Amino acid sequence: VYNHASTGDSTVVNARIGVSADQWRVTLWGRNIGNDRSPNSLTRFFDTDSPTLQRGYQVNYADGRQVGLTAEYKF
Repeated sequence: VYNHASTGDSTVVNARIGVSADQWRVTLWGRNIGNDRSPNSLTRFFDTDSPTLQRGYQVNYADGRQVGLTAEYKF
């Protein structure tokens, strides 16, 4: 049985930049900055609910763009 399923190429860019002093730090960060929504995994399976055992696919997509700001203070 040929079970190969490919998602192809994708590019995900993450970044962060911050400033800090003696007791505090502030960081601006981003995940998947380019908002690449390509599948990150793909699974082929037999659909047992089908009378002809057709193949089914389960596709998991990457999370969309996320940005945030983190502030820390040490007491």
